[in-house]
This record gives sequence, C-alpha cells and structure tokens, in this order.
Amino acid sequence: MTDWLRWLAVLPAAILAAGLSQFPLHIILYQTLTGSGLIEPYPELPERLLTLLVAPAAFVWAGAAVAPRHRAGAAAVLMVLCCLLAGIAIALVLSGSFEFSTPVGVLAPIITFVGAFCGLLIVRKRGGS
Repeated sequence: MTDWLRWLAVLPAAILAAGLSQFPLHIILYQTLTGSGLIEPYPELPERLLTLLVAPAAFVWAGAAVAPRHRAGAAAVLMVLCCLLAGIAIALVLSGSFEFSTPVGVLAPIITFVGAFCGLLIVRKRGGS
C-alpha cells in the first residue's frame, strides 16, 4: 500500500520541489549580487536563467527521490515530461500563438532540457535503482 502512495506522490512532490527550489535560489542570488553593494539594482537576468535550470533539475531529482523503486527510470520519465513541455513551448512559439516575454527568448526550452538532464545525471550518479 505504501508503494502505491509513494508512486502517486511522485508527480506532486516533483512539482512542489520545482516551485520550492526558487526560494533558496532567489535568496542566494540576491545576497550574492547585492550583498557586496557593487551591483545595484538587482539584475533579474541571472535569476531567470538559473530558474530555468534549477526548477527542472529539482523536478526530476525530487520526483525520483519519492519513487519507491526504479528511481533512475522515474527520473528518465520525469525528464521526458520536462522535455515534452519544452517541446510544446517551442511548438507554440514557432506557430506564432505564443511569444516569450523573457529576455532569454527561445533559449528557455533548451535551458530547461539541460536542467532536466542534470537532474537525471544527479539521480544516476547517486545510484538510483
């Protein structure tokens, strides 16, 4: 019974981790970039870039950590899900029905893929079975 509950919790935990990963990222970047007093006002571009990298990595890693078994396989499925969402974003941009409002532009889906792949590598390196 607990295995089923953990499998049901994989996707919600992954989404929660992706969202919660933004808080420490913002605090670390804000303290690093403005704490020295050299950079004013706070530049948003580094945070936007790193958000696209950290959130998918946290999504894949946390989802695989919640999975009761086959963590590497769960991480691969979560990575594919991230890539699918990035592919949908690329298709929307190319069709002209959506426009990226970030200065990162079309690089956003590519950075998302790299972040998801990093999450997969972290799970595999830690010996996800």
